[in-house]
Amino acid sequence: MAARRGRFSYANTRPEKLYPDRGGFTDCSGIIAAAYREVAGIDVGDMSYRQATTGRRVAFGRSVQDFRAIMHTLKPGDIVAMSIKNGYRGGVAINHVEMFDRVEGGVPYSWGHGGYPPYGPTRQAVTASWLLGNAAFWEVRRALPDSPTPKLTAAVPEIEDTRKDITMNTGIFYKKGNGMICAILNPSSGFFTKWSTGVSGYNNRLAAAFDTGSFAEVTESHFNAIERDCAATRKDNA
Repeated sequence: MAARRGRFSYANTRPEKLYPDRGGFTDCSGIIAAAYREVAGIDVGDMSYRQATTGRRVAFGRSVQDFRAIMHTLKPGDIVAMSIKNGYRGGVAINHVEMFDRVEGGVPYSWGHGGYPPYGPTRQAVTASWLLGNAAFWEVRRALPDSPTPKLTAAVPEIEDTRKDITMNTGIFYKKGNGMICAILNPSSGFFTKWSTGVSGYNNRLAAAFDTGSFAEVTESHFNAIERDCAATRKDNA
C-alpha cells in the first residue's frame, strides 16, 4: 500500500478496479483485493461485502470505543469492514473496507481508498469521523494465517525464528536485527523478469542473489530504496 500511496484515482468499474496498476484507478475493495492477490496470492473477493466474509472473524463492534478495546489484538493486513451510515445501505450492510496497518501513539491506522481524497490509497486513523466514527457497525476479518510457515531451504534455517512482514513490490522480507534483513522476492510481483523486454533475467541486485541459491542481505535503507525502484519500474511498465 505504502508504495502506491496516492497513485490511483477513484472508480469502481469491475473487473478493471481489481488491477489498478493497469487502469490507474480502483476503490476501497479493489485496492485490498489487489494487495492480497499480488503479495499473498489470496482472493479475498471483489466487493466490500464479500471481503467482510473472507477468512475468519476476529472482532465485531458498533462503536469506536468497541474498536479501541480490541485494536491491540489486530495484525497488519486485517480487513476492517464497516457499514458507514451515510453510504449505500448504511446501517444495514457493509459498504466500506480498510486494511489495518498498526497502532501508533494510541491511534489505530489503516490504508484505504474511499474516494476522499480523490487519489489513494491513503493512510489514516481508522477511527476517523468519516470511517468508524460514522459506522453503524464494523467487523474485522483475517485472511492471512495467524502463524504462516515460511518456505525454508537448508541454506537459511534461521529464517524460522525471524519476524515476517509483507511489502507490495518486493515480496516477503524477514527482519534479522542490527538493521539487516533477508529478503525473498515474490514471483507474482513481476520482478523475476524484465518487464520491458520479457527476457528472463533479474531486475535488481536483490534478485540476483537467487543465481547462487542464497538470499540477499542488505541494509534496511537499501531495501527501502529497492522497494521504491520496484514501484517505479512497475508503474513504468504497467
